[in-house]
Amino acid sequence: MKSFIEQSLSRVESLKIEGRQPVVVFDLDATLFDNAPRNRQILLEYAEKNKDDDLLRILLRAQHTRWPYSITEVLTWLGYHGAEHIDSIQKFWFERFFTNTYQQYDIASPRAVRMVKQYYDAGCTVVYMSGRDAPGMLHGCVQSLFQNGFPIGLPRTQLTLKPAFEMSDADFKSESITFIDTLGEVILSIDNETHNCNIFKSAWGDADIVWMDTHTSPNSPPLNDGILSVSCFTEWL
Repeated sequence: MKSFIEQSLSRVESLKIEGRQPVVVFDLDATLFDNAPRNRQILLEYAEKNKDDDLLRILLRAQHTRWPYSITEVLTWLGYHGAEHIDSIQKFWFERFFTNTYQQYDIASPRAVRMVKQYYDAGCTVVYMSGRDAPGMLHGCVQSLFQNGFPIGLPRTQLTLKPAFEMSDADFKSESITFIDTLGEVILSIDNETHNCNIFKSAWGDADIVWMDTHTSPNSPPLNDGILSVSCFTEWL
């Protein structure tokens, strides 16, 4: 029996034979990338700058990957008890997380590069669609993709980011669908947000829409019927 990837790549081959262009769409944070190391680096800098020995000790013994969604959840998960410092930490984190500089600390999810390359080498157009904003994060995003080995800056690759920080992730991705449809036929989309997956399933009903079960924003809706789920790419490759 063929694996999911084998079946998907067989569809790519069939579309190419028919003269149609297959498109695959990937989210970045908590999908192709684990940004826990970015969070960790920012918190380490805070702890060192503010001589917060409790936070520093916790960070040095904590795992470096697969952290919760928000920085407040992260601090609770780490077992940090300095409640009086939470606002200060959040401000310090917010001023750094959504910038070009700190994206260099993100790491590719296990086997993510291999999977994306398989689709690219098979002839797909690869779209990276992220809720990161272009004004504040484009340079660092390109650099991170390139340094981690993802195909970028090549024919049949497209990086699509929000035009403004304030725009909601869901609104941005909804508006991007029309543009992506001009690139060819979407056969696969993977995202860690259930709301986005539901939007994509409505738009690309014949595609494989996959929810990456890493972490998702609070109060996310349930998945609609027909959406697959996977917790890591090693389940496929």
